[in-house]
Amino acid sequence: MDIKLFDLLLELKNNYSDNLLAQTMNCFRDETVISNFYQDEEKARELLSGQRKNFYVELALDFIEDLNNAPEIYFAVWEPTLYFLNTQRKSEFYKTSLDLSNNSDATDFINGFIELEENANPEIAQFHFNRIEHYVSSYFMGLCYLELENYENAIKKNEFFLSHLEETIKNSSTHEINLSQDNDLLIIKWNVFNDLGYLFNRVEDYTNAQKNYESGLEIFNLEDNFKILSVKHELQEIDDFTIFVNNYLLSLEKLGNYSKAIEILEFAIGKLPFDNYYKTKKE
Repeated sequence: MDIKLFDLLLELKNNYSDNLLAQTMNCFRDETVISNFYQDEEKARELLSGQRKNFYVELALDFIEDLNNAPEIYFAVWEPTLYFLNTQRKSEFYKTSLDLSNNSDATDFINGFIELEENANPEIAQFHFNRIEHYVSSYFMGLCYLELENYENAIKKNEFFLSHLEETIKNSSTHEINLSQDNDLLIIKWNVFNDLGYLFNRVEDYTNAQKNYESGLEIFNLEDNFKILSVKHELQEIDDFTIFVNNYLLSLEKLGNYSKAIEILEFAIGKLPFDNYYKTKKE
């Protein structure tokens, strides 16, 4: 965890001042600091959800600016930030941001987030995301189509997003900010590859399913996937690693790639020795 940001947020919470708020926000805008800060989930949740209103107003102004000018930053900074806000604080933060967004792209992004996350209404969320011309909106359109089980369009939106993200990363290497060095964007690429693997399985295109799962494994190997995905989130019946392994195995089995399937099963058995399903599957 980043000690400086921890100390600033703690002091801001206990002894608020405008000067301290300015220092905290300057520190918060450092993406390297933010990445380290979120390594301690418990402290991050505690310190981000208990601040005064002025802190969230300043945070909302930064949120709006990034959504309007460089929405890729959402994945590196805002997705983890929103994740660590409690449900009530997150809802209030969205409302504050909407009040300040002045009918911009940020307005549609935020309305889309609210409809997709809080209201579970992907059709209305689509309406808002579809109004945004920036390619990042296609990522969220893909999520809407996934929720609606429209897998073909979900694939198209994810592939469109991925191709433009690759182009953005490539072009950024000649600019002041080199996105090819941004681990958070590697994470979103890996996540999209896994989503595409799942989606291609749903339309029984197992060749492309395997291809996308293996593209994801080039970013994070099986051990990394287990570390990232094996944590079961609230309300989940099974963890994301189980979903990943089962779907990857499905594509391998359908294509008759049994040697690779055995390799994946042996890894799963090693991590989950009491799960008889994988032992039976291997036999």
